[in-house]
Amino acid sequence: MSIPTYIDLTETDQISQLWQYMRSRQVDIAENPTNVIEDDISTIIEATGHIWKKEADSKDLEGIVNSIISLLFTIPVNSVGPLVQKLCMKLEAGAQVEGKADLSFRLLHILFNGYPIENSFLYDVFCSWAKVANVSQSSIRHLPCDLSKIAGWIKLWDRPESCSLNLYRLLYEAQYNCGQHKKASEVMIALLECFTKETASDAQDDATKCIQRSIMDENTFVFDHLLVLAPIQALQGQLIHALLDIFVSGSIQAYLKFHEANPDFMEQNGLSHNENVRKMRLLTLVDVIGNRRELSFDDMLKGLEIEENELEELVIDAIITKLIRGRIDEVNRTIIVSQACKRSFDDGDWKKLAACLSKCKDQLSLVFEQLSSIN
Repeated sequence: MSIPTYIDLTETDQISQLWQYMRSRQVDIAENPTNVIEDDISTIIEATGHIWKKEADSKDLEGIVNSIISLLFTIPVNSVGPLVQKLCMKLEAGAQVEGKADLSFRLLHILFNGYPIENSFLYDVFCSWAKVANVSQSSIRHLPCDLSKIAGWIKLWDRPESCSLNLYRLLYEAQYNCGQHKKASEVMIALLECFTKETASDAQDDATKCIQRSIMDENTFVFDHLLVLAPIQALQGQLIHALLDIFVSGSIQAYLKFHEANPDFMEQNGLSHNENVRKMRLLTLVDVIGNRRELSFDDMLKGLEIEENELEELVIDAIITKLIRGRIDEVNRTIIVSQACKRSFDDGDWKKLAACLSKCKDQLSLVFEQLSSIN
């Protein structure tokens, strides 16, 4: 089947107009179309590569490509795939032209949403869409990012697993480079979950990048969920995994010892030693607090290895990042803590939470029974 379109011209007339336009722009094509619609569309798509830089008016260019897309919609979906792929390549290249990335993104949006989602060539459209989003950046918010939906699409498209990995990598880079670090992290986890113990070595670069960028992210303070991923486990014995272990459960002292033993490692991995010290002091502060609700300055200074004039700034930093809730009592040289985050959440913690919820449920049931008896 083909896709219904609503342009008030026959396919032949559209092709004729596009053909004449290309020739008017000195594009080297034959004098007349062949009247074989798929061949003529292929020639016109190829010709767009020559006018992308020459056509200063984005509206004219948008109209031309929209006309091409409308022609693609008239071709049966079981044979249009190669033409769609060819147009995607031209739109990717066009996005590199200054000021044209947003236009390429919009056109790919139209192309992707113009077909029923089960068509396998939409995989190629989505990959091009993600590449162009990486260039455009301002359009990234319009790129689909629902991972459960994307996983469903991948199954429908029935592509090899290598294609799925490629799509996740493209989506990850687009989101990360556009500043959507939280969403990018979710995509990276989905990517690493695709690997088993047997295939984990194939994702060594992905796993290393995951650790590096998690440590670099100023808003990431919980790392234990990474340890269960097969590609991360495959890095055991390497320095990057040892560093991750420190950020999962180690102290500032452990980090400083690691840095002293490996003074060039941070720079080699694109990490900032000063930022790492800041983050590890915050994480160590969470450990020092534990379940206590009042701590003296002296207790904190012992555990954090900082001067007293640095302590107040660290505590304020912890409050701003929402690692703790509390206040500083300067008169009594203490901090009063109402809540502190945990660095990890193990089976024992889940059991405690389940017990608390169960108790809460029982109490609410009792209250409900007592209120019912009053009526």
